[in-house]
Parts: sequence; C-alpha cells; structure tokens
Amino acid sequence: MQLTSSYEQAFATELLDRYHWLEVRNAAAMVAASDPAAVADIISVLTEFNLSVSYLMTAGGAKSALAADLDQAFRRLGWRETHMSIETVTRLDKQPWRPGGETAVQTTTVPVTGDTHKLDNVQRRIAIDVEWHAKDGNLDRDISAFRALYDAGVIDAGILITRSYADVHYLAEWLGAELGWPHLDARGNERKRFSTTTTTTMENTYKRLVRGDAGGCPVLAIGIGYGTYRPGLEFVDPDGVVRSAPRVPPLGLVEYWDLVGEGLDDRGSDAQPGTS
Repeated sequence: MQLTSSYEQAFATELLDRYHWLEVRNAAAMVAASDPAAVADIISVLTEFNLSVSYLMTAGGAKSALAADLDQAFRRLGWRETHMSIETVTRLDKQPWRPGGETAVQTTTVPVTGDTHKLDNVQRRIAIDVEWHAKDGNLDRDISAFRALYDAGVIDAGILITRSYADVHYLAEWLGAELGWPHLDARGNERKRFSTTTTTTMENTYKRLVRGDAGGCPVLAIGIGYGTYRPGLEFVDPDGVVRSAPRVPPLGLVEYWDLVGEGLDDRGSDAQPGTS
C-alpha cells in the first residue's frame, strides 16, 4: 500500500514539525473534507499537548496516564468512547416448485453479528484510538476495527495516535540517566524504558499500513516524539520532589535510524517510516 501525504496540507507546519505522520488513502484530506470540525479538534488537542517527564517515568501499559489525558482532552470537545457492533443478515428465499404442489416461498434468515472493541473517541464519522505503550496486537485490533466500520459505511476515516519508538526510547533513557532514575528493577535486572519492540509504535504502525491491513479505509497515524517534549515543565519525581524538566539534546540522525530499526518488532521489516 502506497503512503500518501495529504496531512502536509491539512495541518500547519508547527504541528507537522512537532509530531511524526503517516497515512494511507489521503486520510487527512478525507477528514478535512468530510468533517472540518474534527480537524479543528485534533489541532486543538495536539497543540495543547506536551510530553512531560512524568509520562516517561513509567511505561504505562494498556491505558497509561498519557493515553487517559489525551482521551479526556477529546472528551471535553464532545468525542466519546464508543462500542460498535455490526450485524449482517443473509436472507435465503427458496422458490416453490409448482409441479410438486408447492405454492409458498420458504424464507430463511441467518444473522451474523461481529463485535468491535471499544473505540477510544468517536465523533460523527471519524474514529480516534490512542495507543501509548500497549502490546502491538492493539494496532491489529484498531486497524481491523477501522476497516470493518469503514466497509460497513459507518466511518469515513480512522486515526491512530501513538509514539515514535526511536524518540521516546531515547528520551526515557537519557532522562533516566540525567535524573538518576533507578537503573535496576526489583529483581536486580537492568531496567530498559520503552525498549520493548512488540508494542504500539509508529514504526510498527508503518508496517501494518504499507502491507494493506487497513484495506480501503483511510487511516492517519500521528506519532508523539521528541518534538512534543518541553524543557522547563514541572513534574513530580519518584521521591515526591517537584522538579523542572531538563533540556535533552537532539538525537543524532544516525542514532535515530538505528533506533528506528531496533523499534521494529520481531516479525521484521527493513523499511523506514517517514518523519516530519
């Protein structure tokens, strides 16, 4: 599946520079054309968001503080968590054989119901899922749900907000060393923050989009990374002390692509995602 780049026209340069972007089937243009208010909401949430140190102190799991905060930002704008199910009814009309004395049509209906998982945020015909540091199977689930709902004519596009593996892993490791976070876990093993490759990331989202997992559904993926980190923001460290976020030096280009490759899960791909 070929990637597109309509987000370059749908969003301002400031946001394009702060986040990572991927899309198929001109998803951003589709959202802008069908629901300009949804684009305005996305711009508002992304503009207000900053990646704080507190989000990086713990990985978070399926519903981290970061994901919950982004969901709440969309809730305040009218977006709601939504569970959707699709029911397909197959009807068979067996025609009568009149030489045998049959006169009535025999009708059989077979309903088939398919449930999707709960979508984090739905407003009109746009769906948004936030995946910060969950297992990468969530990406399969999210994209599959987008595809099914699009094929059923329920949504016009799906949007994923996740993280850049390379950026977030680098930030967490650098801050851990700078701020003196414990480098060993409770069992004495070396602690690696945001280093697991089989998690929800832009790198793993890229693989699923280019191999066509979304089918005909336009999907836009937005990646949180270095550009959203703001030095000087206050946070509470593990000891309960209020501190200011330090400046983190930019990640070098060579090191960045090394981490991108590391961030691809074990099923492997040598393709590299585009960044903005």
